[in-house]
Amino acid sequence: MLEHHSQGIIPLTVHGKALHSPRGILDVTVELQSGYQLRILALHLKAKVNIEEYNQAELREAEAHSLHRYIHDILTANPKTHLLVMGDFNDTKNSKPIQEISGKPDQADSLHSLPLTDDRKELWTEYWKTPDEYSRIDYMMVNKELEKAIQLDHSGIARPDFWNEASDHCALFTTIIPEAKKKEEN
Repeated sequence: MLEHHSQGIIPLTVHGKALHSPRGILDVTVELQSGYQLRILALHLKAKVNIEEYNQAELREAEAHSLHRYIHDILTANPKTHLLVMGDFNDTKNSKPIQEISGKPDQADSLHSLPLTDDRKELWTEYWKTPDEYSRIDYMMVNKELEKAIQLDHSGIARPDFWNEASDHCALFTTIIPEAKKKEEN
């Protein structure tokens, strides 16, 4: 690990009410090979569990907006950053929070969600027992600079037979091969 800029409690405002994102953002930079740095943001957005004090969906939207500003600042400071954003975003791909995090495709700070599947080509990452619902709420997103190094044929959703013994979520994985290494292999 070369650097860490993790953020603890993140202040948010929802309908003029001061709130916070209690889980923060894990922000680290690692060096995969000499000169090739990868910045990783990992986070866990508010669950879809109602709380009396605030609307969970609105808090998640505020968290997503704050995260997008954070991503924008990183990529404005260094547009060549190889950025991986991942975690339990507690929302599905067409929701406002996921659209906010992804940004607009034509913008320099946009992210692309990796199209991960399991060995059966299924997309779900979480099973919520109470409503008997399977959803894709866990993501790995990359910016344009990192996308070139992602090996999708060696990326996916891990779903071993015992997947739900430790968590109701499945692990995601990806393989990153820096451009210089790819050229050496050809």
